[in-house]
Amino acid sequence: MLVENDVTGSASGYNQNNYYAGGTNGVMGGFESLPSSVPASQMVYDFVARDIIPNFTGLSGAYTIPAAIGYVKTHNFAFPIQPGWSLPDMQIVGLFIDNTGKIDNASSTTINQAISNGYVSGTFVMDVESEQAAIDDAILFPNPTTGTTTIRFNLSKLTDVVINISTIEGQQISSTNHGALTGVQNVELNTASWAKGIYLVEILSGSTSKVMKLMVQ
Repeated sequence: MLVENDVTGSASGYNQNNYYAGGTNGVMGGFESLPSSVPASQMVYDFVARDIIPNFTGLSGAYTIPAAIGYVKTHNFAFPIQPGWSLPDMQIVGLFIDNTGKIDNASSTTINQAISNGYVSGTFVMDVESEQAAIDDAILFPNPTTGTTTIRFNLSKLTDVVINISTIEGQQISSTNHGALTGVQNVELNTASWAKGIYLVEILSGSTSKVMKLMVQ
């Protein structure tokens, strides 16, 4: 995946919901003294995931099982760089995912370091996002939530959609196939029985995915 540091913005979407406002949930690096919605002008985001290929669950059959010590397998990925991304602030992150979906290991490098290391040819993994429906305007509201929250997103063309929910530790708690969808969609989640904490909500459309964090209070 590609991640970017020092991301800022002035639109309301860059505001930060603050679970620690008022101090009732403990101390969190000064956030306890900030309002429940921290203005965009005060927020700088690190490790913002800009793109992931081929999708959130990784490349099926990427390596031989078991992958013994010393085993080498090379794959080449192509990422389209979007206007507004700052290349000096970006890192390439490689994730080693086991056959249960657990991230077993990971490493990162800057783009300049990767260029210096040189190109090694291997199996090419296409960026098929252009062939899939784009997932636009994806939001969760309300977020944080204490009960029902709505996933809203817009699909550019008809495609099958799967919504995966997992804990922040990576344990999947549900996977729902919503069939072929297109246009603006609103999907409700009932979180009343969930434990308090942060969850990852993934919208999967073919090989295109969007992942958002949901806080349940």
